Amino acid sequence: MIQEKSLQTMAIAFASGKGGTGKTSLSVNLAAYLSCSREVLLADLDVDEPDAALFLANAEKIQSDPQTVPIAQIDTNKCTKCGKCVSACNYNAIAVSPLYVKIFPELCKSCFRCRRHCPEDAISFREAPIGEISQYRDGNLTLYKGKLRTGDIHTKHLIHLVKSEIRKSDVALRIYDCPPGTTCPMVESVKGADYTVLVTEPTPFGLHDLMLAVEVVRSIDIPFGVVINKSDEYDGLIATRCAAEGIPVIARFPFSMEVFKKAGNGRLVYDVSGYAEHLDLMFQRIQEDLS
Repeated sequence: MIQEKSLQTMAIAFASGKGGTGKTSLSVNLAAYLSCSREVLLADLDVDEPDAALFLANAEKIQSDPQTVPIAQIDTNKCTKCGKCVSACNYNAIAVSPLYVKIFPELCKSCFRCRRHCPEDAISFREAPIGEISQYRDGNLTLYKGKLRTGDIHTKHLIHLVKSEIRKSDVALRIYDCPPGTTCPMVESVKGADYTVLVTEPTPFGLHDLMLAVEVVRSIDIPFGVVINKSDEYDGLIATRCAAEGIPVIARFPFSMEVFKKAGNGRLVYDVSGYAEHLDLMFQRIQEDLS
């Protein structure tokens, strides 16, 4: 078990260039393991497919609140069909012809550009449901989970709402389980974190997508380190490239059939022999990098 030490507010984001690297398993197990001795906040920011709660069988849902987003609407009595809103919209969410004007709500990103460019003040916004934020509690562990409505496109907005809710908490240690990939949802998730853990696997695909993720976190200037999950004799594929690029490899988690089976059944694995020691070393390295 990690020795107790004073801990200021610290937000650690777990991200990956691709899905299937074990990012969620690592973030949930670290959060559950550390919660044995301190308060921990875990945020499931993979709002399209949140599954962190599946690993926390004893977690009790405390509350669940619906979330909305402002969607543009047009007052046809004021609209002169000048088309300036169409030119202003970067998402093709508005269509105007001499006969009609139409907003496609599924494309509106709530950027308010159309309203700012409308000379007739004909555009207002209504609140539309996009999903929910649920809060769970399991001992010292608090989980915030965002869940986007099926088919909705406001992934980034819901992630922002979850992080806004987290800011109300006074829990010092915060762990973010971020969506995979390197698009806007991943950027929104890691933004503002103190440290990003990039989880990869020793495969050519893992290396390719890891380097994309490295480019992202470097561009937004967030301290980061790489964890090789499912580590095996092919680690050199990742380690050699990281050494050449000056990228720190902060931990390796060996491939384990026991871990594979337990995690596949939705169970925590930090009690598997040797796993907690790797969590210790990873967390201590993160603290050292931030000190």
